[in-house]
Amino acid sequence: MPPASRVPRVLNSRCGPPGTPDGPGIVSINRQGVPGVSALSLSDVDRFLRVSVCFRVSKHAGVLVAYMVGLCSDADCAGEEFLWFKSRFPDFDDVDQVAVAREARGRVRLPRCTRTSRDLRRGGRQVCLRWR
Repeated sequence: MPPASRVPRVLNSRCGPPGTPDGPGIVSINRQGVPGVSALSLSDVDRFLRVSVCFRVSKHAGVLVAYMVGLCSDADCAGEEFLWFKSRFPDFDDVDQVAVAREARGRVRLPRCTRTSRDLRRGGRQVCLRWR
């Protein structure tokens, strides 16, 4: 990403599904967000690619600047908070992680990425959002 002085105040980011080449960028952004998000490894990202009902990345000028992971209640996930929801709600959707690259914070249009949480709603299911 260009130096902060040359980065626009609001990034013109595009949101879409991630691909395998995005894994290292997702891990890098994730590391910047710890402890606000649980640390992920490349194998964790690969697992989320398989089990997530809504995994999106946001890119500016082809550079990954944010990601979001959404899970439904039947996902194969052992995260502490996910299991808390699972023990209390028989059917739910969970926006598990949202993280933004340090240099893009306050400038990326998160609604472009997080609005896909609406896609999680199926048949009146309850959407459980966690924000830190």
